[in-house]
Amino acid sequence: MRAKFILAVAVCCLLSATVSVAAPVMIVGSHDLVEDSTGQTISLYVTGTAQVTGFNLRAQIGDGTGSGDEPVFESVDFSGGMWDAYANTVTGGPVGGFEQFAQASVAFNDSVSISASGLLVTFSVDTTGFFDGDSFALKLESTEIGADSDFVAIGGSTVAPDILNGIINIGTAPVPEPATLSLLAIGGTVAIGLALSRRRKRSL
Repeated sequence: MRAKFILAVAVCCLLSATVSVAAPVMIVGSHDLVEDSTGQTISLYVTGTAQVTGFNLRAQIGDGTGSGDEPVFESVDFSGGMWDAYANTVTGGPVGGFEQFAQASVAFNDSVSISASGLLVTFSVDTTGFFDGDSFALKLESTEIGADSDFVAIGGSTVAPDILNGIINIGTAPVPEPATLSLLAIGGTVAIGLALSRRRKRSL
């Protein structure tokens, strides 16, 4: 009887541990970038409780055919988020000559791990030559690189995330309409007039 009870407790603990560890989830999302400009940034996040010690990025803009048909990656940055927890090493970046692709890795220098949750990576994208109304796929899985982005656990085993690819939308930079600018100017003039009026009353 006691043996059965111990076995039941062990099974419950195992099931609890299995349920509590959630696979990383990466929703790439929709990103609005300014037309015909360099230095456009895209930040991607991950959620989950799986313990990871590194990440292998394989990213693609557009259909991967190149030839100037899509915006390109300028840089890949793993700082400012979850990887700042420990000292790490970063390799790779935009693929030379084929910058519509980015292939990079980040890994902690020591045998340490963290939950796969938080700011994962930030891209800088060049939209030069693309204008309002253009749109392009942004993929972290099913890329022409030939492998999906994945995490690495201590010991080197792969931790496969659930990835939902996204899209880049090109648009114009938001600017105030002429009527709005006029109202702002009038508002500023009225404010100055009221301030001067109050000063005159106080001096009297």
